[in-house]
Amino acid sequence: MIEKVRRVVLGAQPGEPSTFTRVEEIASFETEDGSMTSWPVWGWDEVPPVPHADVEHDPAAPYPGPGGLRVVALRGHGDTAGAVADMGRALPGFTHDDARPGMHSTDTIDVAMVIEGKATVEAGDGTKVTLGLGDVYVCNGALHRWHYDESTHIVFIVVGAERAR
Repeated sequence: MIEKVRRVVLGAQPGEPSTFTRVEEIASFETEDGSMTSWPVWGWDEVPPVPHADVEHDPAAPYPGPGGLRVVALRGHGDTAGAVADMGRALPGFTHDDARPGMHSTDTIDVAMVIEGKATVEAGDGTKVTLGLGDVYVCNGALHRWHYDESTHIVFIVVGAERAR
């Protein structure tokens, strides 16, 4: 089981050789009910110029605004309905369905890859797909919920979007 995640960033200034600007272990955050642990890897709220030596990120802002990006490593296990309800109360742009605990959507496009374990994703219509090692998941702001069949580690790339009205 993955217990630590490191951030390794390679950057450069125009006309300069590239160098590693960060090599560091990332502090993890665990939900109150213990069903999810996340490591905020990287992100930005505006498209950065390249090359550059570094991009500041705000781990306290897990969901980016339109055009922003977040990279998050997440481990889930068991029932995460309580954790999702907590996030729904705390995060802007996070919508959850009180009648179906754990069912939620965000104003983002999420691309994720399972790197350990397996989990089942349930769509708003009740259909389910089980994801395993190497599977890549894309969610376009749709209502969904996760069922962690075992301890599962997934890396998410979350792109901020604007919801069609």
